[in-house]
Amino acid sequence: LPFSFLLLLEFRLIGSIYLLLHKIFGGLSNWFTPITNSFFCPYTNGFTEGCNNKIKVSKRNAYGLQNFKRFRNRILFMFSHQGRTGA
Repeated sequence: LPFSFLLLLEFRLIGSIYLLLHKIFGGLSNWFTPITNSFFCPYTNGFTEGCNNKIKVSKRNAYGLQNFKRFRNRILFMFSHQGRTGA
């Protein structure tokens, strides 16, 4: 399904006179194999993106604090107890 959709898109955009569409199609044709492989690969970087987001939110909340060691320890503590359920 993704292969046929991208190929159909390719044929429809080749005759297009819009420069922007040509740029978009250029990106699609350059990255065609990785894009289609991403539909079938079971791995994602969702966990890493979630960790990065948590760190950025903590950093935003800690704006102005001067003790970097405490901030670092807070981040390490957050991730050391992630996924544990307490009774």
